[in-house]
Amino acid sequence: MSLHCLKSLGASVLAYAVLSLPTASAAPGFADQVLSVSVTDATGRSGVLIIPRSAAVYDGIAQTLQYTLPSPAAILDSFSGGVIATVTSATAYARMYPPRVTLDIVVEAGAYESYLTIAGPWVGFPVISADVGRMNAYAGFTVRDLNWNGARLASLGLPGSGVFRANVDGLAPDGFQLTQLVNQLIVSADGTVSGWQNDPPQGTRSVFRVASDASVLMAFSLTAGDRATCSGRLSLFGREFPKGDSNCDGRINGFDIDAFVVAMLSPDTFEIIYPNCETDTSDCNADGIVNNFDVDPFISFVSGTGPAFPGPLP
Repeated sequence: MSLHCLKSLGASVLAYAVLSLPTASAAPGFADQVLSVSVTDATGRSGVLIIPRSAAVYDGIAQTLQYTLPSPAAILDSFSGGVIATVTSATAYARMYPPRVTLDIVVEAGAYESYLTIAGPWVGFPVISADVGRMNAYAGFTVRDLNWNGARLASLGLPGSGVFRANVDGLAPDGFQLTQLVNQLIVSADGTVSGWQNDPPQGTRSVFRVASDASVLMAFSLTAGDRATCSGRLSLFGREFPKGDSNCDGRINGFDIDAFVVAMLSPDTFEIIYPNCETDTSDCNADGIVNNFDVDPFISFVSGTGPAFPGPLP
């Protein structure tokens, strides 16, 4: 089959896929909540801010979910209605593959010391095996004293536990906590202090287990009237993709056609456009070379007639 025919097939499949892209409310692979901020203060007042998945922007082609808080949001005590904390800004992002979850949020404590648990988005993805799974994580926090009496941000939980927690396969103890970063920050009157950590310091490290979902969590106390600017990132790598999944997104469909053509015509360009993917996913006849002899088996995979077609993800 010629490249012209291949591109013609691609156009028809792509047109169908774009017409049938789901909205954020039905985004597969993402949890119902994109952001949750739970607060209890030193007097026992408590409240929660929940942002549903339907409020986020879903990109069905890139398989990403993104949410930006449009304006500051007060968190109110569930009984009295009084303000116990304020979320000044927030951005949450999740990508199915390569799996990535990010959370950036600015919070201000109310009149009393606040204890906050902030859950970012959750994303499920095609399984990454324990022998090839890799990860890296970043956490950065800045504390600003707003009332001239000093400020302190400290992790909640066991002594030495991190403010930022990265998880796979759910939260501990049922799931696995990959890393904990940043313990506490203390600043003098009218001061600002920042702290950050990377795990590992450079590159990636092994996940040491099968991974099929990822999420991030922040848990900390913040002194009354002060501000915390918080950022966290978790990225995973290492999925082994089937033949035909040319763009390495975990699915074989019309969105693989352009990647297949680039892999066949210009491997160097492929590495630039798809830095987390290998051209061997386009070697559909498994002869060690990506060329025109791969076109027919590739089309059989995309059309669902190939023997290695994996079917839809749950």
